[in-house]
Parts: sequence; C-alpha cells; structure tokens
Amino acid sequence: MPRVSCIFFAVSASWLLAGTALPQDVIPVSPSAVLLPPAIDQDGQAIAFGATVKPDGTPQSVPDLWIWNAAQNSVRRLTNYASTGGSSAVTACALSTDGSQAAYIASAQGGQIGEIHVIDTATGADRLLATDNQGCVQPLVTCLGCFFPCVYDPHFTPDGRVLYATSRSQPFYIASADGTVTQVPLYGGGLATGPRRVISNNGLFVFVSSSPSGPIFTAAPVNVYVANLDGSGLRNLTQYTDANDYAQDAVISADGGTVAFATSAGAIFTVHADGTGLQQVSSGTDAASDPSLSADGSLVAFVQSGQVKVLPLGGANAPETLTSFRYSTAQDAFLSDDGSQIAFTIGPNGGRGAIDEASVNGGESRAIYAPVSVNTGGIEGIAGWEAPSPGSFISVYGLNFSGDQLSTAGSFPLPATLANVSLLVNGQAVPVQAVTPWQINAQLPQSTPAGNATFQVVANSVSSNIVTGQIQATAASVFAYPVPGVEQGTVYFQAAAFHAGTGTPADAAHPASPGEILETYGSGLGVTSPSVPAGEPSPASPPAEAVVVPQVTIGSQPARVTFAGLVPGLASVYQVNVEVPQGLAAGQQSLNWTVDNRGASIYVK
Repeated sequence: MPRVSCIFFAVSASWLLAGTALPQDVIPVSPSAVLLPPAIDQDGQAIAFGATVKPDGTPQSVPDLWIWNAAQNSVRRLTNYASTGGSSAVTACALSTDGSQAAYIASAQGGQIGEIHVIDTATGADRLLATDNQGCVQPLVTCLGCFFPCVYDPHFTPDGRVLYATSRSQPFYIASADGTVTQVPLYGGGLATGPRRVISNNGLFVFVSSSPSGPIFTAAPVNVYVANLDGSGLRNLTQYTDANDYAQDAVISADGGTVAFATSAGAIFTVHADGTGLQQVSSGTDAASDPSLSADGSLVAFVQSGQVKVLPLGGANAPETLTSFRYSTAQDAFLSDDGSQIAFTIGPNGGRGAIDEASVNGGESRAIYAPVSVNTGGIEGIAGWEAPSPGSFISVYGLNFSGDQLSTAGSFPLPATLANVSLLVNGQAVPVQAVTPWQINAQLPQSTPAGNATFQVVANSVSSNIVTGQIQATAASVFAYPVPGVEQGTVYFQAAAFHAGTGTPADAAHPASPGEILETYGSGLGVTSPSVPAGEPSPASPPAEAVVVPQVTIGSQPARVTFAGLVPGLASVYQVNVEVPQGLAAGQQSLNWTVDNRGASIYVK
C-alpha cells in the first residue's frame, strides 16, 4: 500500500519538503500465497504442495496439487484446476504417512463450497469423498477480491478417512471412502494450519478452542484440547484464564504422547497428552511459530527469526538452527515422522516462493520446488513504484532469481549478466545493478520505446515466463527516505531535497528559505541530451540534460527550475534544481515533479 508522508512543522519561517518513498523492502511475492504449506511423508521421500506457478515459471490462475518424489527428484502435477478457468482451486492438502495418497480441498464459489478429495499419488486416480456446501460466516474485513475458504485443513485418520475443519460452529467432520460424512460432536475449535500432524496413530486429535463444549457469551481464552475422533475423551491440556491469551497451531506426535503448540506471545510449548509436563521450548524475544513433532515425540521443529530450528526433547539442549537465510524467510516447517527431514517454504518477508527440504543432521537445505518466475505486474520504477521509463532503474519482482545472496555490480559499466542472472527487455539484455532471490534492479536504455514491452529473466540458464509491462516516456518521481516523526513510533518520508552544494537535507533541523536553490533527486525524467548509454555513468561536461523539463511545485506553488538532468558520475539518477518560491507558510510542504500530469505528489498533514 502507498506510504503516507506525515511531516511536522519547522520552528522557523521556512518549511520542510516531502516526496514519494523509495521501496525499503522487497515487495511480497503476490497478494495471496504462491505456494500452499507442504506435506511430507514419514521419511521425507515425498512432499505434496499446492502451487499457482508451474515449474517453467508460468503463473496459473489458481493453485493445483503437485508432488515431489525424492527417488526421481522430480515434480508431478496431480490436479489441473487451472485449466478450468479458475472456477475451483486447491486450497489445502495433506499426505498419507507412506506418501501413497494425498487428501485435498477443492474450493469453489469464493470458498463457500469445499470438496474433499483423495488422490492416488502414483496413478492420479481421484476420488471425491464429500462436498460441503453449508458455507460459513466470512471474516468481517473490507478486502476486495479476497478469498476465504470455508473448508480447510484435511488430515488422514489412522484408518484412511479424512478429518477436516470448517469456519462455523461444530466445525469438525470426518469423510469416509463410501461418501458418508460424520460430524464430530464438539462445539467449536480450530486445527493447526497446514498439513502438520493433528491426529495420532491411536486416534487422538488435538485442536484449540475457547468453547469446545458449547457456546459462550463472554470473551474467553483459547486452550489446547485433545479428544477421540468420535468426540469422546475431551480434555484440556492448558489452563489459560486470561481472554487475551490463546494457543494456536497445536500438533501431536504419532504415538499420541506429546503435543506442541504456539502461543499468542510467540512462544513454542510442549505438553504431554495427559496434560502434564508443560514446558516452553523456544527462547529469545523473537516470535516462534509452526511447531511440528517427530512420530515418537522426541524432536520438535519450529520457525523463529525466519529460520528453521529443531530441538531434541527431554534434555537441556538449546534448539539447533538448521538454516541461515539472509534474504529469505522460512515458514511452514513440517518434520517427517522419522525425524530425519524437514520440509518448509521460503520467500521474501514471509511470502512463499519456494519449497525446501533440510536434513535434521545438518548441511545446506535444498530446493525441491523453485520455479524461476516474474510476477505478473511485477515491474516497477525504483522511486515510488512508478511505471518504468526509458533511462531509469526498474525493479523486477518474482521468484528464485538466485540463491540466498545479494549480488551488486561493483563498477561501471553495469554488466548485462550479474551472478548468472540476466534481464531481457524486448528480448535484449539490459544492465543489471543488483540481484536477490526475489528482486532484480536493472536500467532501461534511453532507446527503449514507450508502450508495451516484454520482460524475461534468465537465471543460471533457466528462462522465466515472459511478462508484458507498460513503459511510459516519463514517470517523474522524487526519491525519499524514512525519518522518525515527532510522535514515538511514527515515520514520515523526507524528500531527497538538499541545500545547494552542501549535502544538507531541507528537513526539520535545516529548513529551506524562500528564494534559495534546492537540489532535488529522483527518477523517471526519460531521454536526455546528450543521450547516455545504459549502464554508463553520466558525463559532467556537457551534462546530460532532460529533454522534457518537469514542472515542480512546493506546496501548491510552482518552483522555478534552473536545471534538470542526470547527476554526473552516476547512472540513472535525475537531478532537478529549483528555486524555493515566496509566500509559503512555514512548516511542512510537499515536493512534486510533474511531466504530462504524472507527478510524485504525496499525502501530508
């Protein structure tokens, strides 16, 4: 969402300047998950997952179910809902212990209908067990285009039936192969998100609830419970009494002896299935999530600080961190029954862009599904998510462009290939400035024509999908950087506007004065004279001046432009020198470059 620039008033007869924000972080992969949390079999030899992107990087309209097999190190598609135009979608999946069957939910009509399927992972034979069309009460949020499935979290029972949950009272059901559906007689509750184990081999299932036995009419804490699959033997394993406390994501070991769960405070606990032995197993101030247990309950895995951790239970050992991601974060950890392997997703800022598997015995994790893909609509200017324009830097967002590393060009000219990654624009490689797994920064040549253009990434000789984007002749946008606001915890975005020749910003501590010249910096002014080759630094003599000079306003008043062009010695950084107009009120003011009514205005108080 756009950043709002809130700027306080300066205590002088002058003012501050604000501009649009530079993206400070990698943009999430997409508004919804590209991948569904993975399910792993008993020894880590099969992993099932849902994906909205094909192995060749082509985005799909909806997720389908896929399976990876270690013996062949290959991925196969098990469903093909994307080919139907997106009327139904795979929204959750689970895997049998031996990996021979997968259960999944196919949601339709905005999630109001959920079909429960079981599919043979070897042959693809698909059985519809049940259709749940009772719907649910959707979350009370304003979210245009959001999708909330009413049926979710399928899990195989020991005898091959499928337990699933719904978003309504009396939420738990069991579907059998003969088409019968049995409601579990419990009033309210929720299962752990994703396919991690919630049912033991002796028929206990674990869930969290504030009202397992009947409706309540006051706020109540959420505790951990176990029960038999027929609803009998209900007992609570935690004793939270504060309505602000809640447990979540409760999982159980296959032997039925140990339960692990996360708390609202961001800690991981384990407890025996008889309610004894409650202990916190995570440590530190960072929130921990996504617990998973080995079959015998001797190991617990979880995610903390974006890394996968594992801890042997019953001793005094500290958790061992299995991953060391710097430019990705892990989530959805699922420990195999034998405790040898962990499957999980990685992505930018908690997004899901690849599925990895790691050995509990150490060593680097390996990607088992990591398509190289450019996001639809994932081509943006670097100043404020403006449109791409000739001569300017762009950011390309997508999946799996590189390993977990940041590579930057060390000198001019900028290379056409960096860290074995190239960006093709209209089929031609353009200079690349930086590469991460999820983002590429590159420069468009000034000769790039306005209009539709194609973008494709080639990473380690693997070509991504081709995305079409719109290039504008100019897309003026002012650089800005975050600055703490007056009120604690607030941030505003200070324009890259400096007192001429000083490098001192025109900010609260150094406000500008009427009639002085400010140097302002940004992107998107397009072609210059002389033209500067892409990837080369701009000349100082003669300077590369913008062919189209922007109109500049400070507050609501026009500011006289004395120079507009590229900064000598840099690539693709535009400088506009302006005279501060007379008659502005002291305090905050917005700074705006405008060309053809495309400006860089922001919100201010």
